[in-house]
Amino acid sequence: MKKHYVFFLLFFTVSWATAQDLTVNLKDIKSPGEGRLVFMLYDSADGFPKEHHKALRKVLVNDFSNSASCTFSDIPAGKYAVVVMQDKNENKQLDKNFMGMPKEPVGVSNMEGFGRPTFEKSAFDLTAAGKTIELRFMNE
Repeated sequence: MKKHYVFFLLFFTVSWATAQDLTVNLKDIKSPGEGRLVFMLYDSADGFPKEHHKALRKVLVNDFSNSASCTFSDIPAGKYAVVVMQDKNENKQLDKNFMGMPKEPVGVSNMEGFGRPTFEKSAFDLTAAGKTIELRFMNE
């Protein structure tokens, strides 16, 4: 019994010590307060960036001005990518035009301007020290 207790205590301590915080700052929002912001954290290419239900974590921000921030807590060190969208009409999806281009503002880590985001291009390493990244909408 004592071995199990010691193992659990060691495992919990190591797991807790390796969890990091990732803070995402979104700047230069052109339509402050309109709709809501959806921050999504992905840990693999599976579903990135279109399948929002496959995101590892999601944070909704309803109250924002020309900038906003969100923190994903207790994230293990590893490779991640972030997508943020402004759901202006709050229909829980990214509206697109007839060509498939987003009609609502979208931002992706490591991406500025136009281009098709991939997990490989957008990914960054979250280390033991945690991280803060800054994003801007690509299509606003």
